[in-house]
Amino acid sequence: MPQDTFVPRRRRGRPPRTEASSFVDQCIGARIQLYRRSQRLTQAALGEGLGVTFQQIQKYENGRSRITVSTLYQIADLLNVPIMLFFTDLPDAGAPNPLSDPDTMTALHHFQPLPKPVKKQMVALMKVLRGP
Repeated sequence: MPQDTFVPRRRRGRPPRTEASSFVDQCIGARIQLYRRSQRLTQAALGEGLGVTFQQIQKYENGRSRITVSTLYQIADLLNVPIMLFFTDLPDAGAPNPLSDPDTMTALHHFQPLPKPVKKQMVALMKVLRGP
């Protein structure tokens, strides 16, 4: 290696947090909370299944703690949902998080347990109500 080539040392610790990653953490956390509530599971019960405290589950759901892929996989397994549900249709980083709206969360809470044919009818109705 030539003498004048500078290779920076790798810093230890976690990388600096960016707004975009924080936004994604919040979106995934909100979905964890949605699916956990739809299963009528407490934070303590989910934490017990993962081997963490309910406080850690709160941090995941609020987006204050990042979730490793392996932990998210375990959460998906415990909640009986495909892991891809946490990633599909993530809103743009600049847009407000629709899952932070209490009315949206209430609607999703009631929508989740409906049978699939009823869900399809509800989605069709919402499209009509929304308009062009």
